[in-house]
Amino acid sequence: VEFSGNFWTQFFHNSLLFLDIFIFGQWIHTNADRIVSDFFKYEREELRFSVVKIIAAAAHANQKIEFEERKLLDFFLQSAGLPPEKKKEAIEIFERGIEVEVINLPTNNSWLLKKYFLEMAILTIWSDKKVEEKENKFLTRLCKYLDFKDEDLENSMIAIEGFVLEHWEELGYLQNKQDYNEVSERFIRRLTKLAESNKNRIIGEVRESKKLMELLRKAKVGELTEEEKSQIQKLMVTVLKTIPTFVIISLPQRYLTLPVLMKILPSNLFSESLDH
Repeated sequence: VEFSGNFWTQFFHNSLLFLDIFIFGQWIHTNADRIVSDFFKYEREELRFSVVKIIAAAAHANQKIEFEERKLLDFFLQSAGLPPEKKKEAIEIFERGIEVEVINLPTNNSWLLKKYFLEMAILTIWSDKKVEEKENKFLTRLCKYLDFKDEDLENSMIAIEGFVLEHWEELGYLQNKQDYNEVSERFIRRLTKLAESNKNRIIGEVRESKKLMELLRKAKVGELTEEEKSQIQKLMVTVLKTIPTFVIISLPQRYLTLPVLMKILPSNLFSESLDH
């Protein structure tokens, strides 16, 4: 089984950079009287250690640690820069497991930070390409502990699936056509439901785009060039990104080709947009 090291090293580097920016923001707003280096060092270590615990809890959700989950922890620890004694403790916690309720999570803190922890748990569970019933129950419990709703969990599941589909080529351990098709179909079903529930808003945004309306009118009476089809794809992704629900899940732009978009969008969306 391959597991693309460079990709995950870069991923966790960016992920940990987000935590650092969050900590600095906390210092500015609540602890400006403390020396920033002292505050930063303590909070940085605590948050990173909490991520390790989340990975451990998620990995044990189905009572067995998968190869991919172990590799995720390895790459995280390579990037985290924890002191040797903390790193040793982290590995011990991962091997024995930990209950969510004893992890120091930001239950009364930033929505964004809580979302980060939830999506790290989903990514860990998702790393072996399937989510079992026990793992679903674990995620539901984690959401409840973080004071999230079912909708928050659904949006985060979509976000992680979209992330994996967008970076499929970089994820060496996922090079399997059957797996790709299964993930892709599930992701399309989830997005289709979101698009249907936001249909009126999407139509409104489509009508606001002069260029998109011009291309849709042209498509109604004749064949579009490949360049024009590409323009429609880019403009439709731009339209979706103006709608909060789709912003939250961070749309995978490369994956959302025009044929995929046509599967996701309501079948009569373009005709209703032109009826205006």
